[in-house]
Amino acid sequence: MKFLLAPDKFRGTFTASEVCALLSEGIRQEDPGAVLDAAPMADGGEGTLEAVLRAQGGTMVPVRARGPLGEWIDAAYGVTAAGAAVIESARVCGLRCLPAGEPRPLEATTYGLGQVVATALEAGARTILLGLGGTATTDGGAGMAEALGYRISREEAEGEVVHTIDASMAHPGLATARVTALCDVSHPLLGPAGSAAVFGPQKGAGPAEVAVLESRLAALARGAARLTGRPEAELAGDPGAGAGGGLGMGAAVFLGARLVPGAIFLAGLMLLSRRAEEADVVVTGEGSLDSQTLGGKVVSAVLELAAEAGRPALVAAGRWDGTLPERRPEPTEVLAGADQGGGIVARDGLIRLGRHIARRARGLAKPEGRC
Repeated sequence: MKFLLAPDKFRGTFTASEVCALLSEGIRQEDPGAVLDAAPMADGGEGTLEAVLRAQGGTMVPVRARGPLGEWIDAAYGVTAAGAAVIESARVCGLRCLPAGEPRPLEATTYGLGQVVATALEAGARTILLGLGGTATTDGGAGMAEALGYRISREEAEGEVVHTIDASMAHPGLATARVTALCDVSHPLLGPAGSAAVFGPQKGAGPAEVAVLESRLAALARGAARLTGRPEAELAGDPGAGAGGGLGMGAAVFLGARLVPGAIFLAGLMLLSRRAEEADVVVTGEGSLDSQTLGGKVVSAVLELAAEAGRPALVAAGRWDGTLPERRPEPTEVLAGADQGGGIVARDGLIRLGRHIARRARGLAKPEGRC
């Protein structure tokens, strides 16, 4: 029996590659003859850099940059075999870059991300893949823009705060760069489904701080509308504008980026559709399977591909709120921590889950019928 293993990371516990390795160990304990095709996935957040370099080949380039609170950190970006720069925001201004892990949502900035973009441009990169997810920031990319030479000032206009944006000193390399921004969510910039309201609390923001962040993002959107000539509501409402604490809108405005769903884009790079067709069972998963999974996450994208390939799917999750994407294969089964007696996100728990996946797969798939 052939398994396609295409999980996301289990945030804070295991990388996607580690999840693949542990599930594989368990599957082989139960089914020594299993054929395993490991495709560790990402969606524009943590793990994106490794996923792209694994798919296309390339090298890591070390770089020093400012972290989310202004301290110097050791970061890195990638250069593919074809010469594209791959930048993962989470490696520069991500939650894991916070000193002592303490969030400071009103102070966290994407300035260091702009430094890394500038470094890549100055090294000759003109094609850039930018992963937006996993940031500790909600500045709409304003810090990134300032590191790239934009000047942003605050003013009052018709009773509203507006960030006036001067692009005259923007990095010249941006004029010829082609930037694709990989969004890990499809949320808009503003409102109850927007970046501050939905993700601010995950970055340590209380209700009062969420209100401040929302106000700042709205002021930046008004300034961006003046700069680009696009209506504010259109800029803020683009799917993915709220990704990375508003980096989606910031990348579109300041880098001229094209916003794409990260998981779907990476699945294409990894030829996941063809690999699903060649498998008997598709296995995916993430640490917490919930309603946010529906907004462009890895599990949603992989289940859609499994459905298109006509392959059954098994989903591993540390916890599950009962939500599943509408587009999924029949059958799809979720194996969550509670169902397995807890402990699924421990090393032994994932190996044990791998054994259970192998047992369940026998009842779901018919290898002899696969073309």
